[in-house]
Amino acid sequence: NKRNDLLLHGFKHSLDSNPLANIQLYLSEWGPNVFESKQLIHQLGLDDYVIWLPLMPRRYISYILQHYADIGVGEFVRGPDIIWGSTGWECLAHGIPYMETLNFQEDRFESLYGFPLPPKILNIDSAIHVCSSISQIYSDPVTARDEFLGNKLWFVDYIVKQTLKNWTDLFC
Repeated sequence: NKRNDLLLHGFKHSLDSNPLANIQLYLSEWGPNVFESKQLIHQLGLDDYVIWLPLMPRRYISYILQHYADIGVGEFVRGPDIIWGSTGWECLAHGIPYMETLNFQEDRFESLYGFPLPPKILNIDSAIHVCSSISQIYSDPVTARDEFLGNKLWFVDYIVKQTLKNWTDLFC
C-alpha cells in the first residue's frame, strides 16, 4: 500500500485552499491500489484533476517527469529501511522536487547504501504536509527547482561516478 490516500487528501486540500490553481495529478494506472484510489478520487471530487497514465516504458515516464512534472511523488510507506523506487531515482537524477516518506537516520542510510541521503526530499507524514509541500513548490517554482538541483549533483557524485568507478575497478 503506497498510502495514496495521503496524496489525494493533500491534493484536495491544495485545490480547496487555492481554487484557481492550475494543477493536475498524473497517476500511473498500475498496482494493487488503483481501484481504491479511483474510488477516493471520485469521493473527493477530483475526477477532473487526475490523469491516469497507462503502463508505458520507463523512458516515457522519464520524459513526462522531466517536461511536465513540477513535483514527483513516491510512496508514503512508513517502515524501516525502505528506499524510494524508480520514480524517486528519476526525480533525483533530474533535480525534480520530490515527495516521499523517509524513515531513515543519516548514519543508518549510509551504512546500508554506502552514500549519504540526498540533500533534499520532501519527507511526507500527513495529508496536510502534502498540501503545504505543493503550496511551497507552486508559490515559487523556479526557486523550488533550484533548491532541488542539489539532488541532481548528488546523483552524479554518488550514483553515476561511483558506478563508473566500480566498473573501472572491476575491469582495470
